[in-house]
Amino acid sequence: LTLVISAYTANLTAFLVVTQQRGTVSSLAEAQQQGLSVCGTRMGSYMARLIHPRAKWVSDPIDGEVGVIRQQDVLKYMADGVCDVALMDIQDLHVAHSQKQHCDKMAVGEAV
Repeated sequence: LTLVISAYTANLTAFLVVTQQRGTVSSLAEAQQQGLSVCGTRMGSYMARLIHPRAKWVSDPIDGEVGVIRQQDVLKYMADGVCDVALMDIQDLHVAHSQKQHCDKMAVGEAV
């Protein structure tokens, strides 16, 4: 099962997605303390990266730059083992669930 931690960035609400199999995480700070790698889109995770610069932010395999280029790749990268957790918009998780995808993931925590 995967958990998602909420974050507030500008006008968007984003969530940290983590896999329960790796342990329970209820915040981005806990993910950082546990040394978990974090996926997030470049724009969507910008403020969180400033607040948590010591987190293990993942570079996109497409170009090697920190942050995932395409939102649709965030959950895919988690499933592929590129990252342990992901910071993402809750609506994207709801869309995946409505398509019967990534149902092992859920939102947890409060806004970052």
